[in-house]
Parts: sequence; C-alpha cells; structure tokens
Amino acid sequence: VARRFSMIKLPPLSHAKDGKPLARQIAVFCQQAGLEPPNDPELIPRLVHASRERFGRCIETIIYAIEVALRCGAVQLDRQHFAEAWGMQEGCAYGRNVFLSERWSEIELHDQHVVEPQPRRKRGRGQ
Repeated sequence: VARRFSMIKLPPLSHAKDGKPLARQIAVFCQQAGLEPPNDPELIPRLVHASRERFGRCIETIIYAIEVALRCGAVQLDRQHFAEAWGMQEGCAYGRNVFLSERWSEIELHDQHVVEPQPRRKRGRGQ
C-alpha cells in the first residue's frame, strides 16, 4: 500500500482558523442526513480539542454524532450526540468527556493509537 499511496500530514486545526469552515461542513452533513445543524457556540472548540486538532478525526466524530442523532430519531444534531459518539470511541468516563465536562479544555488527550507515517525508503537495485 505504501507504494501506491502517499500520506499527507495536514496542519493542526484551530477554532479560530477553521471554526467557520467546520461549522459549514457540519451543516452540509446535517442537510444530507435530514437534520437541523447544531446551535451551540461551544461545539466547534470542543470538537477541535476532542479530535486532537486532526481533520480526519474531526470528520469521523461528526459522522458518528450524526449516526447517533439519526438512531435516536432526533430532528437536530446537538452536543449530546457528539458526547455519546465520542464517548463510545474513546471509552472515557463521563467527567472526561470533552463534550460534557465544564473544564473540557483542561482534559489532556493522549493519542495511543496513532501510527506516524514512516519515511519512504529508497529502493536499491533488484527490489
């Protein structure tokens, strides 16, 4: 697979720089799913933190939250859907859930399952 695909490393997300585009993307996903988008000013900063400032994790969390909302018959996506989705992904205690805790920005998130891309090795003759 490494020969066919190159990994790109995107810069970390930030609420200040990426907040509005993320909110628009959530609205697009909600429209496609038949849901009203969330109306919570704290959602995007929490999402960026919960996603460890990674774009792919952010999108995954949004999609999982929409799945939770659809399963429970909601008409609007809200922070509780994100809390349930993220809690299932992380297996964290209630008080350590970034979407529920009052002191969410103080929760340290460690990435134990991240596989850093390895530099490509030069191939010698005959390989």
